[in-house]
Amino acid sequence: MTDRQQDRERMADLARKWKEGRLTPEEKVELETWYAGFDDSTMPELEDETPEAVRERLYAGIEKERTRKKVIPIRRYWAAAAAVLLLLGGLTTLYISRTPQPSMAINERPAADTLILPGGNKAVLTLANGRQVILDSAKNGLLAMQGTTGVVKRFDGAITYEQQRTSAAEPLYNTVTTPRGGQYAVTLPDGTRVWLNAASSIRFPAAFTGEERLVEISGEAYLEVAPDKSKPFKVAVNNAKGGRQMEVQVLGTSFNIMAYEDEGVVKTTLLEGAIRLVHGTETKLLHPGQQGQLKDGMFRLLDDADTEEALAWKNGQTLFAGEDITAIMRKVSRWYDVDVEYQGQLPKRNFTGGISRKADISELLKILELNQIHFTVKGRKITIMP
Repeated sequence: MTDRQQDRERMADLARKWKEGRLTPEEKVELETWYAGFDDSTMPELEDETPEAVRERLYAGIEKERTRKKVIPIRRYWAAAAAVLLLLGGLTTLYISRTPQPSMAINERPAADTLILPGGNKAVLTLANGRQVILDSAKNGLLAMQGTTGVVKRFDGAITYEQQRTSAAEPLYNTVTTPRGGQYAVTLPDGTRVWLNAASSIRFPAAFTGEERLVEISGEAYLEVAPDKSKPFKVAVNNAKGGRQMEVQVLGTSFNIMAYEDEGVVKTTLLEGAIRLVHGTETKLLHPGQQGQLKDGMFRLLDDADTEEALAWKNGQTLFAGEDITAIMRKVSRWYDVDVEYQGQLPKRNFTGGISRKADISELLKILELNQIHFTVKGRKITIMP
């Protein structure tokens, strides 16, 4: 049985349970997620209904339920928020509808010459000798040897460092850098896994030979650190110019660091384990579910961090949690590799919601337009107007 046939059977099972009112909360999220990313090839067929009839029933039922609920509980349904933007203030839920809405005077899609596609797996590897490898176009297999460590591009596009034997030689440092509109995954020599968001970088030795494992990060990254009590893992969080802002001392854990220069705040969100944040003489110990924020040289600790929002980028979503239009457009600029400028006095409103990172930018622009955010698009430049 092919994957597509399996998907159709799974959707048929969910549709059958939905029709009978027997969906579990987890199955409901799965059905909502499929609905948000609708794929005609997986449309199920029930015993007594054609695929077209099932589609119409799902559309009518899901939209009716959404209208009745008004607002989807955000923390529970982030996975189903692929094409949803909530306007806080009016408590109005807006969707990118799968059916025509002739009463809405909006552009269905920007002109062809302004079509802006989302980012993807793009990165540059800088080796110890300065040679650069364009990872997204490099062939799978061995890319280079760094001392006794092989740099390998795997079939899934990620790169991994495979140490052939231990070496006491001077460490050779590599850097992986993503551009705007890029993301990439790296497995470090000790087995630690790192996911880089757009406009980010990580610098690390090709082999951890010293008494500690130290890496340097700028931008945003999610790390799953391999445990090794004999070699503490540390992350130097750098600004765009390479200056150190903070150090993260890791005790075998999973966490996300967001340290973009234009955000004005460094956010470290802990998922598992424990970490210690160090800034000058000040330290903060984080437990799972907490977020440390460093702003203007001052630490702040959030006990109930929104971990779904912090990891949304890694999970294929661009989410906004009570953010104004400038904060939203900073994320848009990094992922879609566009420049943004503003004209006039913008409305002071905050938005919560999100969109799939696989969607082209016209999907997001439609939502903004529905919320009375006006814009023009010229090439890769978006101008926001009141």
